[in-house]
Amino acid sequence: METKDLRILWIGSEFYPYIIGGVGRKSSLLVNALSRNGLKVMVLTRGKKRSLFGWQRISGIKIYFVKQYLRGFLGSLWAGLCWLMVLYRERNGYDIICAQQLYSATLIACLIKGFFKKKVIAQPAVSGEIQRLRKRIFGELRYRIIKKFTDYFIAICEDIREDLLNNGIDKKKIIKIPNGVDTDIFRPVSKEERQRFYADLNLPRYSYIIFCGRLEE
Repeated sequence: METKDLRILWIGSEFYPYIIGGVGRKSSLLVNALSRNGLKVMVLTRGKKRSLFGWQRISGIKIYFVKQYLRGFLGSLWAGLCWLMVLYRERNGYDIICAQQLYSATLIACLIKGFFKKKVIAQPAVSGEIQRLRKRIFGELRYRIIKKFTDYFIAICEDIREDLLNNGIDKKKIIKIPNGVDTDIFRPVSKEERQRFYADLNLPRYSYIIFCGRLEE
């Protein structure tokens, strides 16, 4: 099968504009990049719309959403049941499931793989996800299913790669792919552009250090 012919179903708890966070923004950027490069992509996520379950198209991409009105295990169970229904109904429309984080999305993807022989790629967002998963309800069972049925794990940094290895994931299944940067957006600016930004933002002509991220105790 040619790469251009691959059909991808992207599944995760966050996706812009429904739930905005680092994982959601990154997922949206990657999905749109895949679509621009000619791959067919569908999205399965949680949302905050009034309806409990539905779908819409954004930039030509079909997005299914499940309203996030429950928390914890019950919320995961509700989302999982709805996701299973979509994965079954759309089973002839995708070849690969890309799951974000090692929780409900990856577990559901692995269950579907057992029935329909789909490939599953999972991407932890941070190191320590497996430890947190194993402490949850039925965590050890969920971990064993994910470990056995996931075809590949994407590690965006060495910490995540080491974490996967330390938890028994076969190194042949781990692929290290650091987060990319869109150089059309993030690039050095010219002196003229910098002066214009200072003027537009009414800032003094100093050098600035910018922190991009979040602080946690």
